[in-house]
Amino acid sequence: MDLLFNLVVLGQLLLITVSVYWFFKRNDELPLVVSGLTFVFSCYRFFAVSQGYAQWVETAYTFGLDYITDSDAFQALLYISLSELVLILTYFALMKEKLPLHDPKIINPKLLPKPTNILALAFVVFFVSEQCKALIMDGSQNNYVFLFPLTQIGMSILLAAIWVFGGFQTQVQKIVCSVFFACAAYATFGIVLRFQFFGLFIAVATTFTAFQIPRKRMTAMAGTLLVGIFLFGASGALRSSNDTFDKVAGLSNTTGAMDRLLAAEDANMLDGFVILQQVYPNMLEHTWGGEHFEILTRPIPRAIWPDKPVGGFVNKLGMRDTEKDGNLGISPSIYGSFYGEGGLIGLIFFAIIYGFGMAKAMTWLARSHPMVNLMGRAVFISWLFPLLRGGDIPGIYSWLGMSMLPILVFCYLKRNLLFNRFQRGKSTPKPVQTERADLLPDTTVS
Repeated sequence: MDLLFNLVVLGQLLLITVSVYWFFKRNDELPLVVSGLTFVFSCYRFFAVSQGYAQWVETAYTFGLDYITDSDAFQALLYISLSELVLILTYFALMKEKLPLHDPKIINPKLLPKPTNILALAFVVFFVSEQCKALIMDGSQNNYVFLFPLTQIGMSILLAAIWVFGGFQTQVQKIVCSVFFACAAYATFGIVLRFQFFGLFIAVATTFTAFQIPRKRMTAMAGTLLVGIFLFGASGALRSSNDTFDKVAGLSNTTGAMDRLLAAEDANMLDGFVILQQVYPNMLEHTWGGEHFEILTRPIPRAIWPDKPVGGFVNKLGMRDTEKDGNLGISPSIYGSFYGEGGLIGLIFFAIIYGFGMAKAMTWLARSHPMVNLMGRAVFISWLFPLLRGGDIPGIYSWLGMSMLPILVFCYLKRNLLFNRFQRGKSTPKPVQTERADLLPDTTVS
């Protein structure tokens, strides 16, 4: 097993190396994010447990399943590596565009909203989100109440994009915008919303660095990612704190955060994949696309459809009472979701589908208006983290939809300037000789 594990590690490191080269040649960070995160929750997680830094999650008491063994985990590791390889190679084959480095000065000032109005709206969104969190703490089961705080991610991306394109001219406006970022980050820091916190953190960093040259972007994003990962670990360390809501204690608990990072406690997706291997097809039949179809049915309230089937194998098998036992933080990764959909066939088929979809999405963004390009990439990259975590496909797409809501509303209101006159089919914008061109004369950095 040691030799095979070393070969798997070398294979994943080779994918990371190729992704770094792709990033510098294409200004496209997506393969690097996918390969880097996959390495952490697969190869590094296996290494951390095998070296005694951590233990496999407990499954006998929690689920009534067999204990996880190293051989079970290694089989899951091979499945993950195969599906990752297919996904990334599909993306490489279909992604033909080089993501442009736009000059922020090319934006039409008419496109930018009034700073006072957009900042006021941002704080309205923040306070409504806080009210939703209060309702959740009081036991509200409404999915829309639970998801609304995700709009802070989209609002943060929108504000950062306006800042990048020169929409905030005074220091006061920039300070107020920074206060919103700080409030949103502090409000989401903790064990409940830490994935939202991490998504917000990465989204804002991606927005501010998207049009920098790759070398500067790599340095800035690497530093941001290290800080974000540490804070994510610190929020997870609050689980073992006497007061799980003491955020100051969580921020100061550097030892707990580093211990969780060393043991990959927040990256136990390999463990979750092994659990699915025990469930499918021995206890449940593969869903054959059913979990993805649930993306369409999840928004339907049970008041309208009382007999709507429950989602997730835990609910289907009645292994855990959420109201009594709480939520369980073990996800099988997106590759585990592929396995649950169709076993080995699902691992390959959905990897191709997702590689195709990601390539088409990034191609469209590369050909879009610079502001659409900027905001779309930021929300897409931040969404990759919950996507790769896997576990609840409909919930993950709900995350994407709700976090994009402020951006979608903005794009709809400014659609005449963002879409109607933009020259699609080219990766850089061309000047349009009209009185109401959506872009000023092109100064795009090639």
